[in-house]
Amino acid sequence: MNYKEERNSKFLSYFWDLASDDDKTRIAACCNIITFLKENESTSSHKSDVEYAVKRSSRQSARQGFATCLTEVLRSFSHSSKELTSVDSLLNILEKETRITGSVKGAEERDFLFARIFGVLAIVRSGLLLGDVCTGKGTKHYKPHLNSVSRVLKCLSQVYHAKKWAEEVVTESVFEVLYSVAGAPGDRKVARAMFCGDNSDFVDMFQRM
Repeated sequence: MNYKEERNSKFLSYFWDLASDDDKTRIAACCNIITFLKENESTSSHKSDVEYAVKRSSRQSARQGFATCLTEVLRSFSHSSKELTSVDSLLNILEKETRITGSVKGAEERDFLFARIFGVLAIVRSGLLLGDVCTGKGTKHYKPHLNSVSRVLKCLSQVYHAKKWAEEVVTESVFEVLYSVAGAPGDRKVARAMFCGDNSDFVDMFQRM
């Protein structure tokens, strides 16, 4: 018996509602998924449930409902599923679920590229790029994970160079990445990470703006 057959059918039905054209239906579905996961957090199936939610939402995150769900799942359960919800693990899942092969063309390719963009933004919006709290001069800041920031930017760089139409949306996504860590100690290092090594592609992008 596979996962879908043995798991609560009501839980799985919520994911169909994430694809709805109706805003209220999508929001309700996302809330129901989070509620289900929280209510079953102490069960033996919780890790599998979170993994299913992450993988399915990553694969279909080109759709607004799934991208929102992924953000909320990461925000709510990163503490209980650290191995699964590390930035490296999530990007590995995202890249695997949206891998473009020779048979992927047209609308499906576009969906996969958008899924990568919105999957990355879900990671950013969940706060996973920010690490330990640093204190200084009476204020608290989160220190960004520079390696994670660098890998996120590399992922966006690949989409940027894949299709001409992706350049604008990737550019906006880069600004959101940087904004999410702006003001945190080490933010200049974050900027340097963007313009060095594997992410030097972005120099060209910003020079042309």
